[in-house]
Amino acid sequence: MPVKKIAGWLADKVATVVNATEIERQERLDEYEAAIRADLSRLKQNFNYGAAIVRLEVPERDVPVLSERIYSGFLEKAWSDHRLSDRQKELLAWARKAFLLSDDRAEQLNFAVGSRVYRQTALRAIEDGEISDAEAEHLEDIAKNCGQTTATMTARLFQDEGAAFLQQKFQRFADRGKIRGSEWAAFQKTAKRLGLPKPELLEAIFP
Repeated sequence: MPVKKIAGWLADKVATVVNATEIERQERLDEYEAAIRADLSRLKQNFNYGAAIVRLEVPERDVPVLSERIYSGFLEKAWSDHRLSDRQKELLAWARKAFLLSDDRAEQLNFAVGSRVYRQTALRAIEDGEISDAEAEHLEDIAKNCGQTTATMTARLFQDEGAAFLQQKFQRFADRGKIRGSEWAAFQKTAKRLGLPKPELLEAIFP
């Protein structure tokens, strides 16, 4: 068999073994997570992660991954209504300590979930062409709970969709041949609430 064919065959075999090993690991992690969630449900505040790890004989290399999976579950549930209450924040603080996560890593995981919530909320808010006071306040609250402002959240996650919306909205005015003062004021207000100051607004509608 030619050397190239042998090398290709070996690479395929290695990839197959690696994939099988990873699948087994994920299945094992699923089992650990289910067992720990059962412990949580039964023991509640008396739950001890360290004791659970020892009892389940979780390999050391799997502990950080398991911690993040479980904490991410707490985050998904906390953000499910697109808001974080004080009680939910307290529960997340408890979970961060209970599952041995650093502040930095917990913030990264929170941002991953919260930024998705922000994007969904912002897209829904601009469907009617304007962002109300309540919607603006909601967006500000989400951004704050992600350690950001609406301007930074928009810049990082929403600029493409936001710019497309503004271009579409402005094009309707252009096709009509005029824009009323009240419409322009509302247009600017929406852009501002998305975190787009005037230079970025003009760049969005005149790319």
